[in-house]
Amino acid sequence: VRHGMISREDLGLFCFVAGPAAFILLAYAYAFPFWPLVIVSGLTIWALGWAVLLLITLATFAIVIFATQAGLQAHREIVEVVHMIGARDVFIAGEFQRHFMWLGLRGGLIGLALAMITLFSISLMWNSRDAPVGAQYLPQIMSAPWHYIWLLLVPAFTGLIAMYTARMTVLRVLGRMP
Repeated sequence: VRHGMISREDLGLFCFVAGPAAFILLAYAYAFPFWPLVIVSGLTIWALGWAVLLLITLATFAIVIFATQAGLQAHREIVEVVHMIGARDVFIAGEFQRHFMWLGLRGGLIGLALAMITLFSISLMWNSRDAPVGAQYLPQIMSAPWHYIWLLLVPAFTGLIAMYTARMTVLRVLGRMP
């Protein structure tokens, strides 16, 4: 690289060394030669994606725990009476877990619908003739239709996370009740 310019030989050597695990963002490199070449490895993007997914999952756990505890507090008298009559903790936890599973599933379906609309809109915008200058250099969002199958699993996982978290929270709170 000389004077901020990128030679074809240097770029070819980099692509050979970095291999398919690199995205090269050259959106305005030819229009503005003083802008540096930005190189982000595929591994970094992969790790950031998993980190964001982990944070979203942890936030889901926290929200369900607080919502379950709030539900238990709101219905404390009913839960205490049912508990004193002889209902097992598993029965009470089952009612809460079923309720939160449906809430999680419904939220996941709403999120799935919004994600599909967003991805479809972006793919239409990037593939049209009216796409912004340099859009052809951006990586594709979904390269194959089978990648969309993974999105269909999100509502199921959201429902399962909500169900499991609600169950564990209710059993823990009921275990402390006299």
